[in-house]
Amino acid sequence: MDDAYHDSWAGLSWVASHATPNPTNADTWLITHADFTKVFIGGDSSGDNLVHNVVMRAGVEDLPGGVKVVGAYLNHPYLWGSKGIGGEADVGFEKCAQSLIWNFAYPDAPGGLDNPMINPLAPGCSKMLITVAGKDHLKFRDRAVLYYEGVEKSGWKGKVTLFEEEEEDHVYFLYDLETDQSKRLIKILVDFLTN
Repeated sequence: MDDAYHDSWAGLSWVASHATPNPTNADTWLITHADFTKVFIGGDSSGDNLVHNVVMRAGVEDLPGGVKVVGAYLNHPYLWGSKGIGGEADVGFEKCAQSLIWNFAYPDAPGGLDNPMINPLAPGCSKMLITVAGKDHLKFRDRAVLYYEGVEKSGWKGKVTLFEEEEEDHVYFLYDLETDQSKRLIKILVDFLTN
């Protein structure tokens, strides 16, 4: 699993390298069109776990060209831990799919299900948007809200926003971009990125 985090950091570092005079394996589109003063990263579900970890790393490690991550958006984040919270079941918690996936992906993770990579609370950017679905069948909603509350209470100096679509399921917007709910989420995301 460690490789996914390193690969994500390597990808962001490559993009940021385009803010330097001689980027490696340069992409002319990035050189021509990118605004490296407005770098955002984001993802959906388990991709949010990668986003969180890359943002944490960006908070303590420099990117090429002095590029900073301005913001992160986490759509229905896959965050977990060793004990159930909210709507997560306590009985058999270590045997549920989310626990088994983490243990499979990173079997030697220090702390197991309480490793900071899957159970985090410390962002490293200036603003963050977290979205949740009220009827998330994977039960990620309560942990994402707890994450939001933890970030809010942590003393972090950035701005964190939570948006919930109460009557929708996990990553509903990926299945039909034309629903009112999907359009609302896209507008919230666009506003987050542009304001």
